[in-house]
Amino acid sequence: MNLEKANESSKDLDKNTKIINVGYAGSNVLPVGTIAKVKDSYLYHPNVEFKEKHYSLGGEVDCYTSNDFVLQTTLEKPVVFDMELNTICALGFDVVSYKIVSDNLSLKQYEDVDLNQKWLELFNLIGE
Repeated sequence: MNLEKANESSKDLDKNTKIINVGYAGSNVLPVGTIAKVKDSYLYHPNVEFKEKHYSLGGEVDCYTSNDFVLQTTLEKPVVFDMELNTICALGFDVVSYKIVSDNLSLKQYEDVDLNQKWLELFNLIGE
């Protein structure tokens, strides 16, 4: 999701609206099928050497937002990679985010995995 689409889809929402972001994410070390509640959201530009803004969401696992599918990383702590969370956070809403790990930095693994049962588990978790 790019910033323009995010702005357009949320332009009529009150900034006090809670946004629940759910979706698939790759991970460097978390097992496929893991449901991760995001702690901090960062932009992922591994070749940028200045500190970029991040957002604290209160979960357990950091999420790095990239414009592309992440196939390798030098990050060693358990993290997830997505393509939209940091953009949503930048809009200024109260955000909580859950990610289902779909792959371990492998496009083939992402295309082959079936995680339909994990969605039911995730929705039950959010409903609690």
